[in-house]
Amino acid sequence: MRRTFLAFLLCVTLATTAGSQDPPEMVKWVIPPPVIHKNIHFILDRSGSMNPDQLASAMGCFLMIASQSVDEINIAITVFGKNAERWDGLPDDNTPKQWAALPSQTALDAAKEWLATVDINDAETRVETAIRTIDTKIIRPGNQDTPGGHDIDEVSVIVISDLELTNWPQDLLGAVNTIRRAREANQAHDFNLGFVGIKTNTATLAAFRKVSRQHGFWLAFIGDCAPPGDEEEVPDEPDEDEQMLPDPAPPLPPLPDPSPY
Repeated sequence: MRRTFLAFLLCVTLATTAGSQDPPEMVKWVIPPPVIHKNIHFILDRSGSMNPDQLASAMGCFLMIASQSVDEINIAITVFGKNAERWDGLPDDNTPKQWAALPSQTALDAAKEWLATVDINDAETRVETAIRTIDTKIIRPGNQDTPGGHDIDEVSVIVISDLELTNWPQDLLGAVNTIRRAREANQAHDFNLGFVGIKTNTATLAAFRKVSRQHGFWLAFIGDCAPPGDEEEVPDEPDEDEQMLPDPAPPLPPLPDPSPY
């Protein structure tokens, strides 16, 4: 599968989910993802700042992306508040620990069951604790001779949150740099990191936008991000001294029929 198609799939699935009962809210791309690798590590905010609607939207984002898998991908899941907890995954001969292979209804059901039991709800939102659960080595399945086995090497990390992070941005950038150095030391390819803001306020989104451009993250949001009476808008153009990401991939053909999974 072309990586640009996974990025396209992410755009489409995010654009169709924002709440369970209300009409879908379109995703707004502040900085589109250049590629999405077939190894996707979801990081879900379960901190006290996330209200029930935001939690439902975060879960909806994950489930829509995962359940519309049209080719083989691997997923990992971490939830975080002040602390972080990572799913054990559904490992087998082809899939390493703490990962699950899709498409698979069994894997989706196992992920939903685990997420239903996790209750973080900490007062703090320490995303760096979750970033530190990202794999720092090239992970291979136990039986490397099995056809269809995957290396967990190139990883896309998707953080779904209200973006109200504690100690922003110092702790996040410190954790990201630590993981990158560890992966380089182990000769693993770099990972790309993106954030999906759930009903994020405008000032927070603007701050995220600047840091994201400077450090190569991608950024999107769902919902009305401007609080009532707040006329501030997210700037359309970057500062001249900000680092620019590559242009997004060109549009791809419509999605195929949904997977039976």
